[in-house]
Amino acid sequence: VLHAGDLGYDEGNANAPQLWLDQVETILDPTAENGIFPYFFSMGNHDVNHWNDTNGYRSILADRFTRLGITSTGDPTLLGAKTSFVYNGIAITLTAPGENRSVAGENHAAFIQQQFQDNEQLWDLCVWHKNQRAMQVGGKGDEAGWEVYETCRQQGAIIATGHEHSYGRTHVLSDM
Repeated sequence: VLHAGDLGYDEGNANAPQLWLDQVETILDPTAENGIFPYFFSMGNHDVNHWNDTNGYRSILADRFTRLGITSTGDPTLLGAKTSFVYNGIAITLTAPGENRSVAGENHAAFIQQQFQDNEQLWDLCVWHKNQRAMQVGGKGDEAGWEVYETCRQQGAIIATGHEHSYGRTHVLSDM
């Protein structure tokens, strides 16, 4: 699972990251062969307040990488905001363009470019939370910037974003 941010909406609750993790592990992890379901996430705007807490979302992601034996690229203090890794032959970047720069860092397009330029994986995925108005069916405005979209497109990567709470698809399911 790749979750494009907004793991929880209980920003005033210091236990929000643990409550989220309890739900994931109760529902998904018991079925995993190695004891942990491969569930990865990028930072969303509702996650920022608890991202760097002692038991916050970043530490949860770090623990998941450790338990699954995944090595990531990028500054460990920006895990989930400027992170790249390979899982089962799929190259994935988790970034956070448009989020609070003091927590998410800057220059996300340059990071994406650097991660994919010599990549030899068959599939490449860019995952972040905020988006651009023209790239979704809802009413959110331009927040991520076009540079990250264009960089991923030029690298041939699939782009997955969140933020807009709407659903869209490119094929009518009844015609399948």
